[in-house]
Amino acid sequence: MRHVAFCSLLIFLSCSGAPVQEGAIRGSAGGYTIVFPQKWKIVRPDDVTLEAVSEDELAGVRIVEQGRIGKSAEDILGKIEKQLEVQNSLPESSRTLDANLLKESNAQHCAIGQYALRKNGVLLRRKIWVFVKGQRAFVITTNVPESYAGEYPGVFEGIIKSLRAQ
Repeated sequence: MRHVAFCSLLIFLSCSGAPVQEGAIRGSAGGYTIVFPQKWKIVRPDDVTLEAVSEDELAGVRIVEQGRIGKSAEDILGKIEKQLEVQNSLPESSRTLDANLLKESNAQHCAIGQYALRKNGVLLRRKIWVFVKGQRAFVITTNVPESYAGEYPGVFEGIIKSLRAQ
């Protein structure tokens, strides 16, 4: 099962970029900093993308910085949902970030979505946060096989809480 889950994770993560650093880091690929747990493998496939995979190679995080040219966090998330052909499974009340966490992130707004996707026969839990600051958006995607999802909520929450938009 772990091999199938890892293969599915490789589809999600493009690990073709050169490794940046292994261990607890503050990644900065543009206008933000973020902290990953020790022993996570970090790569930067390009100037606007930062990807990380857990030591057990089951969980992954991808951050993409993009210009938003007047789009709201909800508009960006809606476009992603349309492209993936999925519906947000979070209740309406859970689709925005707590005001205190938003303030700590230095972002102006955040929209959140959660989805169940099947890749190569493995059910995956994907969560997407779209943070907006000024004319930039930071799209953070977490991905883990559903059967292991219970092992990662605190880890993903810690990563999200560490985001600081510049």
